Amino acid sequence: RTTNLFWAGHRKSGLRKLPRPVWGLVACILLVAAGYGLYWNFLAGQFRDGLERWAEVRRAEGYKVYYGPVEVAGFPFWLRVVMGQPVLSKSGEKQSWNWRGPALTISARPWRVTHTKAQAPGRHLVTVTTQARVRTLDINAGSLNVSLKWAVSSGLPLEMRIEGKDISYRSAPVAGLGRRTETLSLHAEVTGTPPKSIGAAVMSQWRDDGGTVEIRSLNVRHGPMEIDGDGTIALDGDLQPQAAFSMGVRGFMDAVDGLQAAGVIKPRKADVMKMVLAVLSGGKADAKGKLLKVPVSIQDEIIYMGPVVVGRVPYMNWPTGG
Repeated sequence: RTTNLFWAGHRKSGLRKLPRPVWGLVACILLVAAGYGLYWNFLAGQFRDGLERWAEVRRAEGYKVYYGPVEVAGFPFWLRVVMGQPVLSKSGEKQSWNWRGPALTISARPWRVTHTKAQAPGRHLVTVTTQARVRTLDINAGSLNVSLKWAVSSGLPLEMRIEGKDISYRSAPVAGLGRRTETLSLHAEVTGTPPKSIGAAVMSQWRDDGGTVEIRSLNVRHGPMEIDGDGTIALDGDLQPQAAFSMGVRGFMDAVDGLQAAGVIKPRKADVMKMVLAVLSGGKADAKGKLLKVPVSIQDEIIYMGPVVVGRVPYMNWPTGG
């Protein structure tokens, strides 16, 4: 007991002898820590309130927005919002759609809130209903990460990066090409003065000022095929998307074999396609195999691969308001 009293007295005496500058430094550290804690809690509340305001605006526009409990965590170095079981849908006279996703995690650094990251691994179910048919896309993503850089003035994204791995489908998106996407990555940037909202007048002005969406890189590895390239997306006179891409394709011979085996194309047509593709590729090859360079474009709502029509783009109806 005597020894404990001695050391206690020694410690108290040592604390009293600390220089005033040290005490000042300790006080500053405590004040900064307390201030940062208040700042983090303020941002956490803003994140939560911002999510609810976004949902209210979407509901006013006719969307149905649902989600489970919202949790805000990550102190001190992250702001992390975890949203359970999100659902987003909209019904129209000609078309209705519905998306159901897994738990969604949105995170940002407290000192850089205009850069956010979202993670949504798991099952995504998209249903599109038209007067003619019901289409369903049921996928399970091993990992799915989205990074966004936001414009402060408008709250719209200026830059986007998407990375997905080990994506499997309940049914093959294209018969004969498999039910698994090994990797998917996209890097896109918006050029020109950022639009302050989404509406016909605003988007028209953005287009007239030279605004475009630049696809800096696109890479997809699905089944036997690997596709990579870049391009530009703009709006035409009717505010419909038009695009020009330069794409490199590998594994196209195996893809033709898969389409033939699935009955999508007949054997004779498959042979003709192989001969044409061999000529177009020019015998070029690298360590990954033969490479086919092909232009892909969108004009008048039609998708072209070279001169061949391969699909259509749905007509875009822009809101008339601001």
